This record gives sequence, structure tokens and C-alpha cells, in this order.
Amino acid sequence: MIRSRVLSFMLMFAVLAAFTGACAAGDTDAPAAVDSAVTEASAAEGALAQPAVPVQPDADAAIPTSSSEAVVEEAVPAEDDPGSAPPDAAVPEPVDSDSDAEAPAPAAEIDTASADADLEPAEATLDSASAEVEAPPVPEDGGPAAASVDPASVPVEGDPLQPGAPDEAVSFALPPGYEVGNPATHPLAIERLRGLSYPGSDLVVVQELPAGSNYSRSVATYQSDGLTIRGLLTIPNGERPPTGWPVVIFNHGYIPPAQYRTTERYVAYQDAFARAGYITYKSDYRGHGSSEGESGSSRGTPDYTVDVMNALASVERHPDSDPERIGMWGHSMGGLVTLKSMVISDRIKAGVIWAGVVASYPDLYNRLGRSDQPSSGSQDRSGRRGWRTELVELFGPPEENAAGWDAVSPNAHLAAISGPLQLHHGTADSSVPVIYSTRLQEQMEAAGRPSETFVYEGDDHNLAGNLSTALARSVEFFDRHVKGGG
Repeated sequence: MIRSRVLSFMLMFAVLAAFTGACAAGDTDAPAAVDSAVTEASAAEGALAQPAVPVQPDADAAIPTSSSEAVVEEAVPAEDDPGSAPPDAAVPEPVDSDSDAEAPAPAAEIDTASADADLEPAEATLDSASAEVEAPPVPEDGGPAAASVDPASVPVEGDPLQPGAPDEAVSFALPPGYEVGNPATHPLAIERLRGLSYPGSDLVVVQELPAGSNYSRSVATYQSDGLTIRGLLTIPNGERPPTGWPVVIFNHGYIPPAQYRTTERYVAYQDAFARAGYITYKSDYRGHGSSEGESGSSRGTPDYTVDVMNALASVERHPDSDPERIGMWGHSMGGLVTLKSMVISDRIKAGVIWAGVVASYPDLYNRLGRSDQPSSGSQDRSGRRGWRTELVELFGPPEENAAGWDAVSPNAHLAAISGPLQLHHGTADSSVPVIYSTRLQEQMEAAGRPSETFVYEGDDHNLAGNLSTALARSVEFFDRHVKGGG
């Protein structure tokens, strides 16, 4: 009996040790490790039970694993078929979520024949010399660059409206001075954001990186809400123009904050503008990578917009920049940040948005162009309230309080937008419905503000099939409206 108990304890500890070790090492096939431990412990039990009879191992016997058990990987949304990941991509990149969505929704279908005249399909790819993308991803430690990556295969971002990211999971503290029943004092209210101060700070270079073809690259920090935020800074080589170099502020889409690295993703995109003679700066946002603070939500808090506004002020202070010639580029979640920034500040001369989450807050609430519906209840899976729940509790649903929802929606403030917009969207975007961009085009026209929209037939969330064309159009747009003759 003593021998039996000893053997039982041996088996139990072997299984526990194998499972703990597999989890600590990040082994995704923990069940196989446990099966292996059970096999070894059972063999030991046999040896103890019959100590006088040597057991000859079977050379043909394999460690048992269950063929029906797939390797467990971190659950992330699909990347809408953007192509193969670059060499430095360890995991796919989802984007900011609606955690109450049960499944990815199909992209909204539009009748391209009846679309606005400005909505034109992609043209043939432009001369590669005018839109060549050459800068490969650079390791965080500034070491040797990885092999060049075909820009058409670089997945930039996944789905900002799928489960998997925290955008529905928001419970922010209302600031002092908020008046219940007065939407203009809400943390997201455009009028309130216009009244805040965004002093930024001097940019401090903390890491020099390998140079691009005709520009320098570095990691530089700035201050936002008392937090130190990192970002990727590029400065053109050559003689500084009399008024300084024009600037493009880059607003990236959702990447899981713990996986985010300053020198990864969007490198090819940022390179196109850097080589065209622009200072570029891509803020990490708070809580991303090595930046201080806690990550949050692009729709439920103003935090990322505040960080970008402080980045804008910081770049304006740089001695090589021209504060009178600043444009802003945003992708997906970063498109919403761009739109908000341009109705808050009058210092942004023009904006370019790719596959932007730029629907109005009422349309986002009602899931315009999406087939998925909210799950029942007012909490997400973590038990935190979502931004929809927060706003309904304060304002009521959009159909009952349009003024309240308009107060937080940048689309209701387009008459005050600081400059023209250029919008890009693919019809096969399974992450953000193309109707978000086409409706914003209509809203800009109704507000009497200049805007142009390019719809790319059959292209995805990252415009992988028309990357050179979209980049060339974006550079040309900034050349017209930002660079000018300065």
C-alpha cells in the first residue's frame, strides 16, 4: 500500500511539474507535455512495481500525443488576408475591438456604379521610382536591419471592430467639472478637448537608428499628461529650408500594446513620406511598448488624441520643423484620432486617412455596415462597462438625444475641420466597412469642406494590392496642401 501511494504521488507531481514548466516556458502544447509526463511516470511505476525485471524500452514507441488537439495559440482576430507577415512579425496584429461583437462582420457592400464621382477605383500602380518603399523593419536595439520586406505583404493592422482588444472595455473616471446632463463637459466632447492645453515638450532622442536612404532615424520621447511617450522620428538630410521642413504626424492603428515596438510596423509607410522631404513622427501612444501610462481606447477615452496633440506641439518645437506646414496621416483606429485632432486644432493643414474608423458616434453605436450585434448585458467579458453603455447611461440612445451624441462625435464638427481630407478604402476590407469613408465624404461635402476619396475595388484593410498607388497619392496630396512652395 505504501508503494502504491508513493507511485500515485510520483505520478501527480510529474504531471503538475510538466504542466507548470510548459506554461512558464510559453509552450502552447501543454497537453502534449502532460501526456509525456504521464507516460514517463507510468514507466517509472512499472519499474518500481517489478524491480527485479529490467524493462527494455521499445525503440519504435513514440511519446503519445493526441492528434485531435490543435496547438493552442493566442486568440487574435483575422488579418483580413493582408498577405504574409514580415520577418519580424511574431504574431498577427488585431486592432481595437468591440468586445461585444461575436464574430467578424463582412465588409459593407457598396454599388460602385452609384458612388460619388470622387470615389474612383485604383489606377495602375504608379512608377515604382516615385513610390518605392525600401526601409526594412529595424530592431528595437538599433542592431542590423532585417531583410527587405515586400511592402505589399506587410500587414499593418487587423480589425478595429472585432473582439480581442480593449476598446469596448472602458471605464474612465469622469474629470472634475463634468456636469451630468451637460454633454459639452463630457471627457470626449469636442468643445471640451478644444479648451484643453497641449504643451508637449522638447523631443529627446534616446536612441539613434540606422539611417534611411536620405534621412536620419531615431527614437525620440516627449511629454503628454505627465507621461513619457516614445515615437519614431525621421528628419531629411540636406540643407534645411528657410522656414524648416514640412511635417507629417503618423497615427498608427491598433496593435496589442504589449506587442507594440516603436521600430516595427508602418516602417515602409513612414519611409515614403520621409524620402519625399518631410519630417515624420509616429507616436507610440501611452501604454504601448516602452511608453509610460496605461493603454486605453480610441473611442471611449480621449487619451490617444491627447497624446497626438502633445506630439504635434512637440514636433512644432523642433528646430528643423516648419510649424506652419504640418499634415497628419492615420490608419484605421489612427484615422479616428486624425479626424478628432483636425476638428480640435486649426494647426493641421491637411489629413490623409486609410481605412479609418471614421463613422459618427451614432453610426458606430448602431454598427453601420456590420452584421454583428451587441451581446446582451452592459458589460464586456472582463466585467467592465463599454463606451456604448457609458454614453447611453449619460445621454440616452442616439435617437433620443442627438445633441448629446453629436457633442462627442467629430463628424458633427466638420465645418470647423482644419484642412482638406483624402480618404482611402478597399471594398474587400473585412475589418472596417468602406461605408465609413464614403459617408464621411458625403458629410464633408455637406459641410462645404474639401475632401477626396479613393475606393480600391477588391482591396483589403491595409490596401496591400494598391500600396504604391495609395502612398503616391498620399504624398502628392501633402505636397499640394502642406509642402506647397515653402
